[in-house]
Amino acid sequence: QAGNASQLMCRLVRAAPRWRDLPILARTNAGSETWGGFEAGADDMLPHDIGPNELTARLRVRLDRTRVFREQSNRDLLTGLLTRRAFTESVLARVAEAQRSRRHLSLCLMDVDRFKSVNDTYGHGVGDKVLSAFGALLGTRFRLQDLRGRWGGEEFIIAFYGEWAESAREILSRVTAEFAKITFDGGQGRLFNVTVSGGIATYPIDGRTL
Repeated sequence: QAGNASQLMCRLVRAAPRWRDLPILARTNAGSETWGGFEAGADDMLPHDIGPNELTARLRVRLDRTRVFREQSNRDLLTGLLTRRAFTESVLARVAEAQRSRRHLSLCLMDVDRFKSVNDTYGHGVGDKVLSAFGALLGTRFRLQDLRGRWGGEEFIIAFYGEWAESAREILSRVTAEFAKITFDGGQGRLFNVTVSGGIATYPIDGRTL
């Protein structure tokens, strides 16, 4: 119901960061309760006599929209990888899981070499193509449980659950070698290749926090 108690509950839910994206539908009488419900943060105000089928359909639509929006907001538009925020949230959960199960986790931070020179020489449009290509490669070369994200700018980050640094290095060396063979077109007949460098740290050997 969209009375004062329900409006208060709605405001409390909206104030919690964890539940800000939760769809809220309320059943109400017409009039001031409708506006009060919207002002409290409800997504939709439904009449009392709404049938169960329509109610289920409205809920399903809201949940589907929320899921799509969340997936889109968690992805970097240029590379398709996790954003820094989404990666951080996911890897913290993996670290906690590793702690509980007494497993290990390797984290690799990678950087496109001399990327500023690429932008200065060929333009930012070409630089974006380089980042997009590396992101696409990272997105297709690892296990589903391996987290891949764009840390910022030309920096990328990968988390390998259950892998030591040695095995992670071997996996990544194959990917960086493959990327180094990709030829990019800088315009005016200028072709070039790009390399990537990185470092690896392993939980809990090298540290216990992100």
